[in-house]
Order: sequence, then structure tokens, then C-alpha cells
Amino acid sequence: MTLALLALAVLAACGRPLPDDRAENAPPGGDRTGAFDVRGEQAPPPLKVMGDAELAKLVRAAGRAFEAQEAVGATFAEQPGEEAYAALCAGRVDVAATAQPVALARRQDCGGKPANDVELPVARAPSGVVYLYTTRKALGRRFEVESFVQYVLDNYEQIAENGRLQALSGDEIQTARDRFEDAVSGL
Repeated sequence: MTLALLALAVLAACGRPLPDDRAENAPPGGDRTGAFDVRGEQAPPPLKVMGDAELAKLVRAAGRAFEAQEAVGATFAEQPGEEAYAALCAGRVDVAATAQPVALARRQDCGGKPANDVELPVARAPSGVVYLYTTRKALGRRFEVESFVQYVLDNYEQIAENGRLQALSGDEIQTARDRFEDAVSGL
């Protein structure tokens, strides 16, 4: 008898769809994560990137390529790196691009400690290493931020070439990838 009930329960369960097989409705107030199908809805707003003018070609090339792949654009506003970083910390932009690293003292202003931001070397300009900065808050707020940064790290050679900059070495880009993985693993 017990074996018959067990067999009946297994057979009944075989016909049910798995949770991943069922369509789910977006949560009230809309989907901010990108996890739900948005058929017929407007594309998500573009990512906001701000940074040094000499990095405009690099960021715009990355944004165009990312948009072609992910259907999410990236707008770029030219501002000195320090101002771009301040806008990032204030939550006005998703990513800041700088032609110089942001000073440690300044990074502590972003939420009280440098651990709140993510500093990623991505290319080399005549003036030094080019960095992208984002924050853990921006990564947690929009999945597209994580996707954009991952896209840049995965395609760094082509993006550097399109931005007329020099690609980093394999070891240098691996440092950026490790930092990024550490940042997103805590989300």
C-alpha cells in the first residue's frame, strides 16, 4: 500500500510544471532587476556614465557595443573625473570613468569607506591607467550596471582599440575581474 501511494505521488508530480517553467508576473511597482519578461514594454532607461572627456570615445564605443548586445544604452556626460566620481557617490550616475585613479581620501567620502565603491582598471591612456568606478549600491539597484561592467571586462581589448587606447595586460585585467567578482558576490 505504501509503495502504491509513493508511486501515485511521483506520477502526479511528473505532470506539474517546475517553478522556472511558469510565467511569473512582475512585482507591483515594476521590475527593477531585469529578471521578468518585459514583452511589449519599453526598454529600460540607459545607463548613466560620466567621466573625463578623453575617455568619451572609450565609453561611447563600449556603450554602443553593449546596446547592440543587451538592448540597453549608455549615455555619457563629460565631466572631470573627480566630479564624475562625486556624481557616482551621490547616486546620480551608474558608472564614473576617470583617466587617473581617485585618491583614497576622496574614495572614503563615498559612503564612508572605499569598500562601498568598485575601482576597475580597464585600459591605458597616455596619461596613465583608465578606471571605471561603480558602487555596490548601483550594482544592486540595476542589473544592467553589472552587465555593462562585465561586458567591458570581457571585451576590454576591442573596447580599448575602439576608444584609441591601449589594452591592459592579461594580469592587469584579471585584477579588475577579481575586484568585480568580489563586489558582485556580496550582492
